[in-house]
Amino acid sequence: MKYEEGSLHGYASVAEAQQGLARYVAFYNASRPHRALDGQTPDMVYFGAPLQREAA
Repeated sequence: MKYEEGSLHGYASVAEAQQGLARYVAFYNASRPHRALDGQTPDMVYFGAPLQREAA
């Protein structure tokens, strides 16, 4: 999170930083596939959602 979100944005206030970090955590858990999870997102693994792969 530090390298992908925190260091890239110069937040003007604590509230702005909280909003930006909340957006990043939502993206990280729900949308960003992880190599260690066989291309699944953390939400897919935790909640047991079926693996969704894009057609090649």
